[in-house]
Amino acid sequence: MKIFYRTTAALLALLAASAVITSCGEKDPPAETTDSAVTTETAITEPADGKVAFGDLRFTLAGGAKIENGILSGDRSASTNNALCEDIGSLEGCLDIKVKLTGSTSGGISFKYKNDERRIFIGFDKRTNNVRISNYTKDGVSIVKSLYCPMENDAEITVRIAFRNSIARFFINDISDTAIPLAEITVSSSSGKGLMLDCGSGSLQFLSLSLSDYTYATDEGKTYVNPVAPGADPFILPWEGKYYLYSTNAGSTGFKVYESDNLSKWTEKGYCLKKGEANSPVGDRNFWAPEVYYIDGHFYMFYVTNENIGVAISDSPLGPFTKYSSDVLFKNTKAIDPHLFIDDDGQMYLYYVKFGGGNHIYGAKFDLKTCRVTNEKRLISAEAGWETIMGSIAEGPFMLKRNGVYYLTYSANHFESQGYAVGCATSSTPLGNYEKCEYNPILSKNETIKAVGTGHHSFFTAENGELFIVYHRHNSLTEIQTRQTCIDRCGFVKDPDGTERLVVYGPTSTQQKLPE
Repeated sequence: MKIFYRTTAALLALLAASAVITSCGEKDPPAETTDSAVTTETAITEPADGKVAFGDLRFTLAGGAKIENGILSGDRSASTNNALCEDIGSLEGCLDIKVKLTGSTSGGISFKYKNDERRIFIGFDKRTNNVRISNYTKDGVSIVKSLYCPMENDAEITVRIAFRNSIARFFINDISDTAIPLAEITVSSSSGKGLMLDCGSGSLQFLSLSLSDYTYATDEGKTYVNPVAPGADPFILPWEGKYYLYSTNAGSTGFKVYESDNLSKWTEKGYCLKKGEANSPVGDRNFWAPEVYYIDGHFYMFYVTNENIGVAISDSPLGPFTKYSSDVLFKNTKAIDPHLFIDDDGQMYLYYVKFGGGNHIYGAKFDLKTCRVTNEKRLISAEAGWETIMGSIAEGPFMLKRNGVYYLTYSANHFESQGYAVGCATSSTPLGNYEKCEYNPILSKNETIKAVGTGHHSFFTAENGELFIVYHRHNSLTEIQTRQTCIDRCGFVKDPDGTERLVVYGPTSTQQKLPE
């Protein structure tokens, strides 16, 4: 094995590019955690030369840093608590650090270069079950991301940094060969700078630090990178081993459809709905936000046209979609962003947006045969601070149901805002009183990776059962159009009290594993 390259630079780029720590919010069922590369026995010794040895790596302790009973820790009252390894070159392998919080509710790991003013802090807080990732510089501290990560008392935490050919991957807890990394980036190697660990944060104890072989497959064709296709307001339909992507992509004339075998490579298949053709669907302009459902042998498209909602039908996911509804659904008012949800008892519900003092999300029972809504109720309005950065807009509803709980997700702010983001609200009934989740937003911008304006989403289940979110983001930090379609994993996390929350592992802009 080779030994190590510029850790601080690698971590800085990794963390800046990150969105969510994969194992802090396990998909359900949770992945098995593998500790094969990190010994559970004491891995810290004091060689005769006076340096502390972590496996193959030797560290010199300074300040209040000390080793007791094979455990490295620091003195909180000391000005420095450093463990410095001088022999840091280039690494092809995995660096695993196992730590433990004892005696208090918080602590963390600090990494920096010997001669670098920058420092990355990964802080763990058992009171809030959060991981805080911060970047410290001479100009101050900035929080890169605050993430939900359930932690039990005295739980051991494994941090892995996997390096190979200038590619670095970052993991927490789940370090199995099939684990999905927090991030994957390319960095320039550098040698001889020295790795420094700060041992004095809270009650954190270093239990072990070791090197192991690199085990993660990076074969071409097994990953995807966002964005995957052009288009806004995206929706993906899995059907007979393929995926079909519909989006706002030809707004004045209709909708083009994209097809993929693996979610990575998408092929444009032409118009699936186009105005002016035989038996043309209702509407002649402003074709937005299509969603397609397979019901009783036919494909139904719900879409926006003329700032209202139409329904079209086809015998193929590729179209052509022709007229189904005789007119728009709401003749006397404007309505956009339709989403159809079919409950376990077969009852259909339509969720959509109406205007009036802002954009508000409504829900109603829906009859597909007559295309009529009943029992209409306003469900969501933009009110919270993160929801009203640009306008009072709640839109793009989508419903998930899990264990009897209805998760109504939505986007807030004007789509032109870089703060356009996704929130979630829950209820025990489809048209009930929805309570917004305290952990909102579940998907928001990350300027460091140029992912802004992240919203108007939908969810789909891949062929292997994994849950994904598909959403759009701005074209760049300075240009909104053409908006780009992105895909990321998501899942449900169980809180200490037994309740669940919806977590999105994004936005990402690095290589992500395709569903197998």
